[in-house]
Amino acid sequence: RLYLFAFTLVVPLVFHAVVVVALNNEFSAIRREIKEGMYGPLPYVLATTAVQAAMAFALAVCSLLPAYAITLLPWSSFPVAVPVVAAMLVAYECLAQLCSHVPSVLLGMVLYLIAFLITFLFSGLFVKQTAVHYPLRPLLLASPMRLGYAAFSKVVFEASPPYGGALECEDCPIALRIFGRCGNKLPPEEQLQCDAQTDEFPRGFYCPGSTILQCFGITGEQILRTLSFMYDAADADCDVYAATAKMLLMALALKLLYLSVFVLRCRAGDPPAPRQHGGAARALGGTPPPSEPRTTIGRKTLARVASVERATPPSTPPPSSERASARLSSRSTEGSHVVAPPDSPAAAPVARFASFDPAARRPSMDRLRTNRTPYELTLLDCSYDIRVSEAAAAGGRHGARRAASLQSCLPSTLCLGSTRPKQLLRDVSACVRAGHVLAVLGPSGAGKTTLLSMLTLERGPGTARGSVTLNGQPLTPDRFTRYCAVVGNAEDHWPFLTARDHLRYAIDLHRPSLSRQSRRAKVAQLLEATGLSACRHTRAGSAFVPGLSSGQRRRLSLAIALTKQPSMIFLDEPTSGLDSAAAAKIMHFLKVTAKQTNIPILCTIHQPSASVYEGFDDVLVLAAGRVAYFGAAAQMGGHLDRLGHPLPSTANPAEFMLDLINRDFSSPEAVDAILDAWEEEGRDEEVARPPTRAIMTRPPRRARQEAQLWILLRRHALLALREPMLYTGRLGLILSANAFISMVYFHTREQVQEQVVYRLYLFAF
Repeated sequence: RLYLFAFTLVVPLVFHAVVVVALNNEFSAIRREIKEGMYGPLPYVLATTAVQAAMAFALAVCSLLPAYAITLLPWSSFPVAVPVVAAMLVAYECLAQLCSHVPSVLLGMVLYLIAFLITFLFSGLFVKQTAVHYPLRPLLLASPMRLGYAAFSKVVFEASPPYGGALECEDCPIALRIFGRCGNKLPPEEQLQCDAQTDEFPRGFYCPGSTILQCFGITGEQILRTLSFMYDAADADCDVYAATAKMLLMALALKLLYLSVFVLRCRAGDPPAPRQHGGAARALGGTPPPSEPRTTIGRKTLARVASVERATPPSTPPPSSERASARLSSRSTEGSHVVAPPDSPAAAPVARFASFDPAARRPSMDRLRTNRTPYELTLLDCSYDIRVSEAAAAGGRHGARRAASLQSCLPSTLCLGSTRPKQLLRDVSACVRAGHVLAVLGPSGAGKTTLLSMLTLERGPGTARGSVTLNGQPLTPDRFTRYCAVVGNAEDHWPFLTARDHLRYAIDLHRPSLSRQSRRAKVAQLLEATGLSACRHTRAGSAFVPGLSSGQRRRLSLAIALTKQPSMIFLDEPTSGLDSAAAAKIMHFLKVTAKQTNIPILCTIHQPSASVYEGFDDVLVLAAGRVAYFGAAAQMGGHLDRLGHPLPSTANPAEFMLDLINRDFSSPEAVDAILDAWEEEGRDEEVARPPTRAIMTRPPRRARQEAQLWILLRRHALLALREPMLYTGRLGLILSANAFISMVYFHTREQVQEQVVYRLYLFAF
């Protein structure tokens, strides 16, 4: 029976390892929602803790039911045993939550299993406390299993009926028994059992036909005192309520540590540090004050920025005949190749996107128009530096990226040997206008992800410098939370929530001032505008859970971002993992969304096809962290002509440009010549100008803390029922596993001396 107890408690703790996997997979979605201001870390932790506490009782019931039903444990102890086991389960689940913050999910599972095995070793069943010395003694004292095992054993044994196979000794003083004056006629072995007692342990029982090592007692208290000589897990003096309180305090300590790590990981990075500008800034007498930053930019660059702004007026949607998707064609004009804009007569349609027809969805898009004030994101002279080892620097840009990845896992005070600074970005300047889509292009290692991480205030191992403003105001973490939205490359959805569920909870958190009917109408508008009405009741799904397609999940991500009514949207490679047709549809949808909602959109694209290139208003081409081109997408052919690389009439402008600036396939001298030519063209005459300052409308007020707690409590209670890896799957596994263990220890239902130790092991498992 002692072994039965052991199995009963250990089995559910092993399955807690899946919590590490589940929470590690969910963290990207949680971090994105917190960073965008959907809710705060504290309401999330409180809501999940409430669900966790309720489900711990369900897990405890599933753990104990088989043992009580099959091995006939006393049901009178069940109401007290459930809270004891639930407290122990909560402590270990908090430990699993803490391990889920390890960047590698495999390493997190290994750490949890190591901690579990250590606490199981010190559970009081294998090693006595007196045999453990420092520095291992604290591990024994901090073992929730040791407390839970002792408390559970006492609750069950004390409620058990008398065990058979043992008889009470005659009430005779020890002194008289020594001189044989009690008149006992017991055999020597049985008499020895009655004589083997002390003042601390008045034994008072013996087992006929058994040795003293096979005789444990009649009552539960006698059995616990006998077993306590061999096992710390059997403690007749254990205070059940104090042990439960200690396990809850351990759980609280682990939860606070988890909360601290959680807040640190969700914290946004620092905005780029201002830098001194040369040229005109120095001519004007030093560094401009931070309150009125002045930036230097060439006249031709200003002209290109102005041409980008004049390309398509974002406030007036084009007619339906001009809104159809058009093919980018190349034509020769006076010996130079110029890419015809999509609305020119020379542009011919290449594909018709029936599912994203702007004319059909214009009413829904018009209702989603939120930015009456046009917003503009401007980045000027942005640079990003890291410190890399000499060996990594010698390995080129790929070596620098590997070093940056490794350094990001170490404290900032640690350096990887001899290091020197390396620039991943150098003097990048661009702007994104309201209603425009700016695509950041470049070969692998060009700095696209580094630039996007700097703009979205991601924490990194390096130092960002430059100026990033939204309508002339510095893009601080607070402004980013209020005005910006990010659609990441990873499909960070909740796999077991439907498309409608995602939008409903996002609207509830972002737009609490709306009435319930208005929020439902907004959800319907977003589903219609993004083409998700037909699959609104389909789960989002993931790589392992069937649900929405990849293209539908990308549109769902954008719909979730639009619930915030953002003033700026960032996307990380929205076409990755999609086929060419789906990628073209996504980019066309982004372009229509930007025009109709008047929202500036910036996205990174790795290798766009010709049909994907149609969805770009402007492009920023990077190579080795430097700008190779910035301007209207339709004007890149003219820039290539001026460089002496005419664009063939049948070529894709993006592929042609990327081939020219890829150091893996072009000579470094040729690539540097293209980069130097852009700097000379864009910075031939430096002037100083203050950034444009425009009125920034107040964003919608988000839900209060108590409202966030209630909404998140509803959402995660629903997830606890739908997602099998979190709780429902564990409930079934624990129930079936403990039923099997109870069948193995079926004979422990007999209240005899031979089954005492086996029941203790059953308790443990």
